[in-house]
Parts: sequence; structure tokens; C-alpha cells
Amino acid sequence: LNELEISGTDVSGIRRVLVSHSHHDHFRPDHLCAMALKAGHPIEICANAAALDKLKAQSEGLPGAELLVPHLLEANEAPTVLEFDGYTVTPLRSNHQTDVPGEQTMHFLVEKDGKSVFYGTDGAWLPTATGKYLYGKKLNCYLFDATCAEHEGEYRIYEHNTLPMIRMMVSVMRTQNVFADDAKLVLVHLAPSLHKSHAETEVIAAKDGLTVAYDGMELEI
Repeated sequence: LNELEISGTDVSGIRRVLVSHSHHDHFRPDHLCAMALKAGHPIEICANAAALDKLKAQSEGLPGAELLVPHLLEANEAPTVLEFDGYTVTPLRSNHQTDVPGEQTMHFLVEKDGKSVFYGTDGAWLPTATGKYLYGKKLNCYLFDATCAEHEGEYRIYEHNTLPMIRMMVSVMRTQNVFADDAKLVLVHLAPSLHKSHAETEVIAAKDGLTVAYDGMELEI
């Protein structure tokens, strides 16, 4: 909610929220209720079963406009494609783990008017099916989970990327035509305790054609 205020986002324009997984830093039922209350209209929630269970349990009795659940994201082999307001959203499996047994975490491929963005956080190496699904897509923007910086021996690489891991993936993705020629490759979800300063990280990332995200960043696709 603080980030929405800092960025000056008009909450009334938010009508749907895609939930990648149920971790507390990515999914807050109380914040969704507050968002719907401020927006003044119902907000649709697209999420997996684990997140929806938490939503029902934690949002009960909280003040807020109605939260609708029109789309349950299943962990099917064939992706479930969602379409609304000219957008096509394809939830794809991610490599991440929560405290809910069997929860399938998600990345999202978002397409509209011939442009495409891949939201790839939280998660480490892409599951094989997800990686191959992106072959030939010529994405205009790819958001990479870059939690672990350059750290060696960092236990979080099982579910988050280091920069060397991203470099390896980018190399393969380029050979498989995952990116458009002018694609923006953006590092997001950077742990401040693991990365150098923002300015130093920008210099490191630029060597590989990568952009470092920051609060309030806007990208034209």
C-alpha cells in the first residue's frame, strides 16, 4: 500500500490482481481489502488454491469492497490462459517453494496489442516446461528475479537467482528467440543485504545489457 502511494498510482484503476504465490511479502489479504475499499469497487483476484484459502481466512470481517475470485490458477500441464480487457495472461509454473504443501507458484506472461511482458519473480531456474513455452516468443520485456546478486554459496539459489544464473539463462534465451531485438531485460526483487549499492549494481548489470529496477520505475514497451 505504501508503494502505491509513493508511485502515485490511481487505485481506482485497479480491477484485477494476479497473485504469484502465498508468501507474505507478495500476498496480503488485508492490503487487498484496503485497496478495494479505496478503489470503491470490487477487485478480482486470480490466484492458486493456497492463496485463495488464505484470502478467505484472513479477509473475513475486514472492511473493504468485495474481492471476487473468478479465476483459480491450476497447476495444469497445459497453461490456463486468461483473457480480459484486451489482455491475455498465461500463468506458468515457477521454481519457488512456500510453507503450503503442494502449492504451485506462478510466473505470468502478459500480452496486449502485440506486446508482451514476462513477470518472473519469485523463482530461480525456470521449470523445463515454462522455459520451453517461451521459445520463439520474442518478448518485449522480461523481469528477472535477481535476489542473490553475485553471492556464491548462497542457499537461496534453490528458489532465487544469482546474477551468474541470469547470465546463463539470458544466453540460452537469446539462442531460442525468447526476446525481441529491443527487449528490456530488468532485474527485480533485489535483496539489499546481498547486492552492492544501486549505482554499483547498475554498472555490473549494464555489462550484460540488463536494467536494474527501482521504486517508481516506468518502462515504455
